[in-house]
Amino acid sequence: MNKHSIHFRDELFWRDFYIFWGYVHSPKIFYEYGYKNVKNGDWNRNEEIIRRWKEGRTGLPIIDAIQRDLLKTGYISNRAR
Repeated sequence: MNKHSIHFRDELFWRDFYIFWGYVHSPKIFYEYGYKNVKNGDWNRNEEIIRRWKEGRTGLPIIDAIQRDLLKTGYISNRAR
């Protein structure tokens, strides 16, 4: 098997894994605190930080690039998710 075939096989593995995981944990995967529904501490809600994150102005280049791309196209790649 060449490296491209191995990569393709691995991507199929991850696809199938998450399909199975979603089947096992559905509908818990949509809980506010994750599929285990465990709240870890108190969340601080800072509207300024949230706004900067949405606009892609966090100061973290990869996060900013992903957020600006999402804002522009409405799409995030599977790697960015």
